[in-house]
Parts: sequence; C-alpha cells; structure tokens
Amino acid sequence: MGRRGKLTGAQILAWADAHHARAGAWPTTRSGPVAGAPGETWRAIDNALRRGHRGLPGDSSLFWFLAQHGRER
Repeated sequence: MGRRGKLTGAQILAWADAHHARAGAWPTTRSGPVAGAPGETWRAIDNALRRGHRGLPGDSSLFWFLAQHGRER
C-alpha cells in the first residue's frame, strides 16, 4: 500500500459529508474504505487523528473531530 499522504481537516470533513449523504449516518472507525479515496479507511483516519500522524495535530479521534465540526451522531 505504501506511504499515505498528509490529511487536512477540510479533506476529512468533505469525505465525511459525502459518506453521510450516501449512508445517512456519519462514518465510524468501522465504516471501512473511504469512497473516492483509494487505499484510505476511516480506521486509518482515526489513527492519524489520535496519534498526530499525516500532518494532523493528534490527541483526537474521528468521533471527536466530527463532533467538534458540527457533524453529530
């Protein structure tokens, strides 16, 4: 799979909004692959948010990131 590129908050929110539009629910770590982002998974995004990898500050999670940006579950 190789190294994954940097992530931005705007990118994550756009993917989450698209997921919500398709699925009718916000993504979780169990939502599997991110549509339109080959090789990307919601679990990997959660890990990057938690650990501060891929250009993200860390000390967060997918759940908290979405909640902080008005995407509630």
